[in-house]
Parts: sequence; C-alpha cells; structure tokens
Amino acid sequence: MTALQQNLAAALHATGAQTLFGLVGGGNFALAGVFREHGGRYVGLRHEMNAAAAADSYARTTQTVGLVTVTQGPGLTHAMTAIVEAAKSSTPMLVLAADTPLGDRSSNQSIDQRTFATATSAGHERWVRPDDLDEFVRRVTARAIAERRPIIVGFPPEANTDPDSAAKPVPAVAPAVSSPAPPVPADVEAAASLLLKANRPCVLAGRGAHLAGAGPALAEIAQHLGAVLATTAMANGLFSGHPLSAGVCGGFGDADTADLLSTADVVLVVGASLNSWTTRHRSLFHDANVLHVDDRADAIGAHRPADLAIVADAQAFANTLRDNLIGACGPNRSRFRATAEALAAGPDRTFPPVADDGLMDPRALVVALDQILPRERCVTVDGGHFSGWPVMHMSVIDPASLLYPHGFQTIGMGIGSLVGVATARPDRLPVGMVGDGGLLMSLGELDTLLAERIPALVVVFNDLAYGAEMHHFAGRPDSDLALLPEQDFAGIFRAMGGHAGTVRTPADLAAIRPWLAHRAGPMLLDCRISRAVVAPWLASALGTHREPVGGMR
Repeated sequence: MTALQQNLAAALHATGAQTLFGLVGGGNFALAGVFREHGGRYVGLRHEMNAAAAADSYARTTQTVGLVTVTQGPGLTHAMTAIVEAAKSSTPMLVLAADTPLGDRSSNQSIDQRTFATATSAGHERWVRPDDLDEFVRRVTARAIAERRPIIVGFPPEANTDPDSAAKPVPAVAPAVSSPAPPVPADVEAAASLLLKANRPCVLAGRGAHLAGAGPALAEIAQHLGAVLATTAMANGLFSGHPLSAGVCGGFGDADTADLLSTADVVLVVGASLNSWTTRHRSLFHDANVLHVDDRADAIGAHRPADLAIVADAQAFANTLRDNLIGACGPNRSRFRATAEALAAGPDRTFPPVADDGLMDPRALVVALDQILPRERCVTVDGGHFSGWPVMHMSVIDPASLLYPHGFQTIGMGIGSLVGVATARPDRLPVGMVGDGGLLMSLGELDTLLAERIPALVVVFNDLAYGAEMHHFAGRPDSDLALLPEQDFAGIFRAMGGHAGTVRTPADLAAIRPWLAHRAGPMLLDCRISRAVVAPWLASALGTHREPVGGMR
C-alpha cells in the first residue's frame, strides 16, 4: 500500500465523499481499498467507460461531485467516452487517474494526461507535492463544482517519483464557487413587461432551472400568466402534475404539444440551451420573443438568438419576476390556459400491442411498463433508436424519475448509468432501458449488478439491429451492416445467475410481478420489438438531412 494513495483516500473521505466507482489496476488498487477502509463504498465495474458513466449518473442524481478511479494509461483512455458525456452535460466529477512518473516516457502505459483532458473538454490537475494533499483535494473538488465539468486528477505511483515533488509547495487558493449573479432590476422589469403583453406565453425550463431550485417559482409565474409550462428532456418531471404542464418540449414531445408551442408569442427560457432537440430542428419558437435566462453568458444564444438575454441565477430571477408580476396585476387568462389544461391530461397512449410485422410495438411496451412498475422509480435510458419512447410515454413524478444522459449521443453506457442511479437512490426501483446493440457493448456490467446485489430491472429493447442506423440507411444495398444476429439475452443472464424473462407481447410483463414483490437481485427482460415503428424524432432528423446537434441539457 502506498502512502500517497492512503493519504489521498483519507483526504477524499474528509471532504464527505461516500461513494467511489472504478476499476482497479496496479496504479489505483490501494486507493480503492483505503477508501473502503475509511467507511466509503467502492463499487467496482467491469469497464472503465461504465465506471465513469456510473459516477456521472450518481452525480446527476445526488447533485454532488461524482468520483471514479482508473489506473494509468489504458485505464484512463477506456473511460474517454463517458468523460466526454459528462463534460458535455456539465457534470461535476473527479476522475482519479493513476499516472506514470513525470518524464518517464519509456513506460508502455505513459500518456499525456493533460492533452487527453483537453481533448475531452475536461479539466486537469496533477498532484506532485508531498505536503498539500488535503488542500489539493479541496481545490480540485471546488474546481469541478465551479466549472461544472469533470476534472482529471492525475497522481503518480508515490510522492517521490516526480522530479519536482520535493520542491517547496506554491500556495494555492481553491477556486471560489462563485455566487450566482443576482437579477438586475431592469432585466426583471423588461421580462415582466413582455410577458404581461403576451397572448400566448410559454415557460420553458431546463436542467439548470431544476438544479437551481427555480421550479416552484416558475410554476407560479405560469399560473399567474396562464402560460403553458414545458421542460427539456433533461428536466422532465419538474412540473409533474401541474394543470398547465404540456410535458417535454421538442423532439420527444407529442405532436399536439408541438402544435401548441409553435404558436407561442413569448417564451421565457430558464436554464435550457434551446438546442435542435428542444426546438424540433428550429421549427419551434422562430416567431416568438425569446427571453433567455441562464447563469452562464455563453449558454445564452448558443443555438438560437435571444431577444432578451438575462445572465442571472435561475431561482433568484424566477422569485423576483414572480413577485413583480403578482404585484403588477391580477391573474391573466391567456389564450393558452384552456388549451394547456386540456393537454395536461396527457396524450393518447393507446397503441396496438403488436405492429404490422407481428412484433411488439415499443410504445405499447413502454406504456405497459409504466403501468406495472411502481411510481417511485429511477429510470435511466441508454442511447439508441428506442431511447425517446421512455421519455414520451413513461410518467414521472420528479426529475429524478428519469435520467437521460445523452449529451454525447452514445450507446453502451446504459448499465453503468444504472449502477450509478441505483447506488444514488436505493429507496427507489432502478430501471435501465437499453438497446440490444448497446447491451452487447457492455454485457460484462450485468455481472456488476449481480456482484453488487443491485435489485435493478434491465429492459432490453431488442430489434436485432443498430436501430437508428438501420432506419437511416434503409434501402441501401449495404443496409444489412446495421443488423445484428439474434441473442438470447434472458438465457445469457440466467446463465450468469440472474433472474430473466422473455417478453413478446406487453401481456408477458405480468410475469415480473413476483420479482417486483421481493426484488431479490437484478432481473432482465429481453423484449423483442418491431422494426416497423419508426421514431418521429428520427424521421424528423432524416427528413431534414441534418444530424441532431448539441446535448439535451
């Protein structure tokens, strides 16, 4: 056991860190062990990409700094995709990465960690001094919070293995976590004036609004104005149950909601990026006055110009605007109120159990799951053609009910994400929804669920294909490249020691009721779905010959 790793684990524990995800190797083995000895929980996964994905989802669910550790060289490079996802989604996270000694380029596992970090849009720090470890850990933790991104923290095998480790430490000050900007009175008055003149106002909230705690004040604003409420996919559930809530805005919203929002004349956007997913490839809000509120100036106008740009803390601004509006006049019965209240009942979710090709309709599968699973659940969705169906057709009680880590639009991290949310919220049923292609990339993580005795449900949307590519390149002579051979995922999981079932119609889901009653370990459902049902968001992307851009913040 190295003294450096022992002290590093102690310093992490002193910050209040409780959970460390990772995969151990020669460079970080002691760190994981000592972290556990100090009372923390170490959760070992089977691939570094999924270990980092677990830390990312844990951080998003708990709203804390995620921790993951990897060994030097390939341990870090294996985690790259998940680090990029976390960076694009503004997740504060520490990637504790062992490294070879500075200047030792003879090692097969030597890489330039700083250059690697730059390529992933993560930050980078390297600990080299022997007597400032506690301050260093506090500083990098504060930096992850302040910059809202992963920080790759390199550490050598031992304190004396770097050439300058004996140098006198340079005093370092932890970056201050800046207080959010208070609202400027003139901005509040300008926003209130535009909203009070609106005939068809809309309030659109993103994850930034949720994290800032602005949801209640925004709901009061909408109630006072008679405005329709909507969220991005990342903030889904923020206004759950509100009579003016139209649900998710954009590609994962239903057609009636899109029709309504397309006629909005003033849109108050709070903590959302207005990327092409949210605006349905810019078909929404192009004729509206957009009031864009964010605590980061570079987030405003990044995808769609703002008519009124307001840099301020979301909660403070929403509270002040609410008070201003209520003081200005009585409740306003806008033209949107009746329509919004009608939409709040939700879209028609009646689908045939099987599609034209005789296979299960994935929409009917999601609706049936929504009815049979407890409402107190945490659902995480991997990437793939299927991924929008849960957003559209799973009910949510709050933003923690459904996690959609799609900033990088990758596949293969679904089970890692499931491990993270299950660890973060053991009080709820963890549900992971994955495609067959994504699951084949991370079959080993099923063993993680078993080893950690996580009572999670894995739902495999199995269309025997990389679904998005299959539809995208349909009609080409080489379209068979997107097809996959049939796998018995239920049989594979049973062979590993897990509970499993095969689902061919929504009625087959009744077989999981005994497992739901006891949840003794994880269960997998191999759900054979139709290829005939094409997702509307994919059809929209193909119709415009344009790839969706930007994460779904």
